[in-house]
Order: sequence, then C-alpha cells, then structure tokens
Amino acid sequence: MRVVVINTGTELLLGEVLNTHLRFIAHEIFQFGLRVDEQRTVPDSPTLQETFAEIFPRAEIVFVTGGLGPTSDDITRELVSEFLNLHLLENSLVREAISCRLALRRIPATERIWRQALVPRGGQALPNENGTAPGIYISANISPKIPSPHLFLLPGPPRELEPMFRDFVVSIVRLVPRCLQFPGSSSAIAHDPGKPMSASLVTQRPYP
Repeated sequence: MRVVVINTGTELLLGEVLNTHLRFIAHEIFQFGLRVDEQRTVPDSPTLQETFAEIFPRAEIVFVTGGLGPTSDDITRELVSEFLNLHLLENSLVREAISCRLALRRIPATERIWRQALVPRGGQALPNENGTAPGIYISANISPKIPSPHLFLLPGPPRELEPMFRDFVVSIVRLVPRCLQFPGSSSAIAHDPGKPMSASLVTQRPYP
C-alpha cells in the first residue's frame, strides 16, 4: 500500500518551523504494517493542487498536514474541495464545538474562524480536542472520474495533530481494505504455484 505525506506551510520551506510530522506519522503507521513511501513539502499556495495531480493516481493513502486554520493562507480545505469538485458544506457539530471553545476562552467569533466548520461534501470531520480546526477524512475515489486516495487532512500544530492521529485517524486507517498483489503474470504464477515468493515482492493494495 503506497502511503504519501504532504506537509504544507511556507514556514517549513523557510526553515522557520521544524517539520516533525513525517517522523511521527511514519512511526505511528509502521506499528500496523504500513510505511511512508514518499514525502513532499509544499507552500501554502495552489502548488498543492499540482502535487495532488501527480500523487493521487498512484497513492492509496495520503496525509496532508497544515492549512486548516483561520488565517488567510490556510487554504488546504478549499484547494482539496476545488480539486475533487466537492462543495464545502458547514458541519453543524463542528460549528458548535468551535462556538463552545471560543466561549470558554472569551474569543470573539469571526468569519475566518467559522471557515473551519466547512467540510467537503462526503467528508468526515475528525474532532480536534486541542484546537478549533477539525481534521477531515475523505474516502478514496469519492468523485467520479477523479482518481483519489484515502485522504486525511490534519491540522499543523503537533499538539493538535498527534492526539487526533492516535484517537481518530489510526482506527480509520486500520479499516482500509487491503489485498495481496503479486508480481508477474497470472500464467507464470499458475505455472509454479508452489514456488516460494520473496516477501519483498509482495505489496498490499486496497480494493478499488
């Protein structure tokens, strides 16, 4: 199963913030038999969609970190929505959670803050117990004619991403169906079905 991590954030490319996401995600998924095959770091810009176009057709699971907050350069959900042709819809449960969090901290609500309650149609909001921006899970091939992997959009701050990953993401990833895929033609396998196969030649891929 091909897994890709895409880290967004101009601050990462400028060296202003240390990227700890790759190490964390790689460690977490390795515990149940997966590994990160590729990693990209891209700025907060439409460049992200170019990365989607390249990676989505060949990946089974993609984790995208960052760009879900209330600032003007947090545009990950909008770029994903546009790329997959999925309308952004307000999630009432997310809005309520944001409202409660703001009230506890006596922070005034703004339109930018409410943007965080928008979820692409068909997506699943992942609760954020340490911030206002929820994560988002979008199942594979949700849009007709647009090949796409199981997609996880995760907040950038590690104190938000890491608990969310352990509490919600892991359980979803474990449910992604996998099957064994063997190298060579079926006729070659049938010719010598009892021949041992190298473990390195066996990969896991989900059913379409």
